[in-house]
This record gives sequence, structure tokens and C-alpha cells, in this order.
Amino acid sequence: MNQQNTLQVWVNEKYVPYNQATVPIRSHTLHYGTGAFEGIRSYETPLGTAVFRLNDHVNRLFYSAESIGIQMPYTREDVAKAILDTLQVNRIGNGYIRPIVFVGDVLYHLNLAKNQRDNPGSVNLAIIVGPFNYFDVDMKVHVSRWRRIPPDCVPVEAKLTGPYVTSTLAATEAGEFYRVPEALQLDINGNVAEGPGENLFIVSGRKLKTPPRGFILPGLTRDAVIQLAKFRGIEVDDQHHFTIDEVMNTADEALFSGTAIEVYPIIGINRKPVGKGEMGEITALLQRDYAQLVRGQLMLPGAEEWVSFVPKTATLDEKVQASL
Repeated sequence: MNQQNTLQVWVNEKYVPYNQATVPIRSHTLHYGTGAFEGIRSYETPLGTAVFRLNDHVNRLFYSAESIGIQMPYTREDVAKAILDTLQVNRIGNGYIRPIVFVGDVLYHLNLAKNQRDNPGSVNLAIIVGPFNYFDVDMKVHVSRWRRIPPDCVPVEAKLTGPYVTSTLAATEAGEFYRVPEALQLDINGNVAEGPGENLFIVSGRKLKTPPRGFILPGLTRDAVIQLAKFRGIEVDDQHHFTIDEVMNTADEALFSGTAIEVYPIIGINRKPVGKGEMGEITALLQRDYAQLVRGQLMLPGAEEWVSFVPKTATLDEKVQASL
């Protein structure tokens, strides 16, 4: 049996077997891309399963939905608890969590506000969890012709389903045409923005540089990396607009950050090595620190509540039965 089919998906306060969790064929989100989602990680630790930056992820989910006018049917506390419960129900330790907000069975009308007025209860929330496979590739990237959507087209700091079309185009181009694992996307001004699903950093000397907010999705992992670097006494420039030439010709190191990829070295860009073509000293330090941070083994000042533990209360059968 496919392992996924044994998982329970949280859908509107009920647990549904994975292969029975469906979306209405007239879903506004399916037709027009009006959905919001998150990617969250859980980790096995000596103290139990820990979720990294749960409340921050939930807050961004609400911000993303509300940025396009979706009226969330749950509170932040409801969603955070549902995520922890769904991990427990599925007995997931090292895992990936995908909450997604979508607008359900409505008429073919582009006006999202009208659809919600005319169809009360049409906003849905699903929470999907599962085991996670770590990346294990030599990360070489190629600059994509598909650019990041400009900020006057969509709310760029929201994690929305529709705009990720450009990410899929860039990632597909990288893998199928350039035969590398990932892409780099430029912004509307021709400056380096980010990867299809990751933020970018470069190291020049002992200074860590990353593009500023406004043309990127400012990731929670990006924020953690910045704080870790400052904690280690590394100078950070998070307002740096740079061209691809600067990245390729002046960077001693380059790295991606993101919930799924964590902290990962980029060893080549456009078939040219970055620095020595291997993981550098700063990247290795940040990668190690981040691995400890997400498991509650390293504490940053002001980040004491970044790790949330899955409760050990009800059994699997009790939670599933209670949802029916």
C-alpha cells in the first residue's frame, strides 16, 4: 500500500484518509489560483517532536489569505493546535507540514469577495503531513528567464498559490533544460531575487549579503539565518541589491535558505563554480547552527518560543473518532 494512503488529512476539523481528501471541481482556487499555503517542518528531538516557528508560519498563512480577501474561518490558535494534533495523529517525527487555504465549490465568478458572500462556508482549510526526505544533491543553479512577479502585481510577501506558477516554470526549466537541481530568479529590475522556493545569500569576505524585502518572499528561515549570523558576529547586509554578475564574480560562498531546504550550499551558478566549488566556512557554520536551532539545542536571544512540541495526550484512534 502507498504510505501516503495511510495518512490522515485534517480537513475542516475532521480527519480524512489521504486518498479521500478531495477538492471540489469548481474550486475558485483550482481555477484562479486564489489560495494560501505554508510549508512547515517538524523534527525529532530528545524531548519529542518539535515544530519550528509554528506561530510565525500560522501568522503568515493568515496574512497571505487576508492579503487577497480570503476570510479565514478559524483562529490562529485553532490552526496551530490542528497542526500539532495532525502530526500526533499520524505519528510523524521528522516531517513536512502543508496547511492550505482554498475556496471551494463556487460559481465561475472572478470576484472573490462576491463568491464568499454568495457562498457562506466556501473557505476551506486542509492540513497535510508526511515524512520528509532531505535534499542530497550538489546544488548547482542556473539563472532562469522566468522572473519573480513584481510587487505591483500581487502581494509579494504573501505565500499564494497562483504566483507559484513562475516558480514551477523556473524550476522545470532548470531541471529539464539546464539539467541542474534549481534555478535563480531575477526581479523586475534585473537584480537577483531568489530561488523558486528559497531565499539566496552570498558571502563576500566575511560579510553575508541577501536581497532586501520588497521583491522577494521574506522567508522565516531567511530571518533565522540573519539572526544566527549576527549571533556569531558575522556582518549582515540584508538590503543588498546585486546583479548576477556580482553573484558569480565576487561571491566566495552562496547558499539557499528555506523551510524545506534549510541551509544549503550552492556550489555552481551557470556552470561556473562559486568560490572553491564546495561548501564554505560560513555556510557550514550556519548550516550546523540552524540544525541545532530547529531542534531546540541552540537558543537565540528573543527566539525562545520558536520551537513548539507536539503534545502527547490522546491516542490516534481517540482523535480520529472524535473528529467524525
